[in-house]
Amino acid sequence: MSGRLLGPLRDLLVPPTCASCGVGVHAGDAHRFCDACLAEFPPLPIAHRRLADVTQVLSCSAFDGLLSLLIQRLKYERELALARPLGELLVQKALAHDLEPDLVVPMPISRPRQVERGFDHAWLLSAAVAEALGAPRVAALHREHRPAQVGLPKAERRENLAQAFWVAPEAPSLTGRTVLLIDDVITTGATAEEAARSLREAGASSVDVLTLAVALQP
Repeated sequence: MSGRLLGPLRDLLVPPTCASCGVGVHAGDAHRFCDACLAEFPPLPIAHRRLADVTQVLSCSAFDGLLSLLIQRLKYERELALARPLGELLVQKALAHDLEPDLVVPMPISRPRQVERGFDHAWLLSAAVAEALGAPRVAALHREHRPAQVGLPKAERRENLAQAFWVAPEAPSLTGRTVLLIDDVITTGATAEEAARSLREAGASSVDVLTLAVALQP
């Protein structure tokens, strides 16, 4: 039985609470955040950025305030229970834009980084999206370990990421297929561009990028 079918039964046994502050929420609130916490999510910038090899970029909020803290708690404090409610925010965005991808592909982290953290946050975030859209969740990309991107300007990010991604040999054929690439935050877009380039070179007909947040550029 799927998680979405079990959800109503679980809500009867354990009344749902806000994933951020813990107050009670309505059983039908799939995202599991109360109205007060949702109001603290910063608004998006007016324009989404355009990226090479990317059909469109969609984000739920600006990377600031409460949402940035929740993402950091998931990634760096190992609060893995946040993955599902944050993933549901991605679901709401995907449904609002009528996304119907053939494949849902999480943005990979390098093997050393996954071993260090013990989990892959994008893989966890993408579970709800794949389930809601009825598309397979596929680890289609591998990523070579490179120095951290944090703090690098866009030109250096591009150089740091050059040839960093490749399509997994075990991945299904991408030829003619539409891909939804999932990540937590998009900053300069260099990572998304490089990942999308690898997917397009492998035959993907389009690559949409969906993230929880977009970093505000100074």
